[in-house]
Amino acid sequence: MVVVTGTNGKTTTTLLMSHIFSEKYIAPYCGNVGTSPFDCLNNNPDYLIVEASSYQLNYSKELAPKIAVFCNLTPDHLAWHGGIDGYFEAKAAIFKRMDKNSHAILNLDDERVKNLAEKLNCNTHFFALEKSELPCIEGNCYIENNAIYYGAEKIIDTKDVPIVGNHNLQNVMGCIIAAKVENIDNKTIV
Repeated sequence: MVVVTGTNGKTTTTLLMSHIFSEKYIAPYCGNVGTSPFDCLNNNPDYLIVEASSYQLNYSKELAPKIAVFCNLTPDHLAWHGGIDGYFEAKAAIFKRMDKNSHAILNLDDERVKNLAEKLNCNTHFFALEKSELPCIEGNCYIENNAIYYGAEKIIDTKDVPIVGNHNLQNVMGCIIAAKVENIDNKTIV
């Protein structure tokens, strides 16, 4: 199971990731994007690519994804969660049951999301708009010379990414990391 959360970009990231994974596997998108994950199980999927809202994560007591992506956090649903801290904690619940065999993918450009890494007991990967922000490049995505890199490996020129905006480049980088973790080749990713 690959689970995607965040305030903005989670639907785009979920759909894009499902598209990439579906080139090699049965990997339907589901969750907050409209279809229940349980409805996808009849097709015996290799992966479920799940969009998870803060409400769903707040009530999920058993969720333990193999890969989880946290796109970003901006103020939303604050009255329901009792403020930004409650909202963040609901989103961060996605990582509570992850272990050394699972992978957290975090937006290094988002201060709150970045700081979450210190609390995790799983493999942690980052994506950032600038290489200089990364603690190291191995296992992480960044932009340099108008191209997206995974580690030292160039994946795609930013001009060839068909969705525009830095936020979408971040979404793409989250997908690239998840795909690379699952050994999906660069041609398939592109």
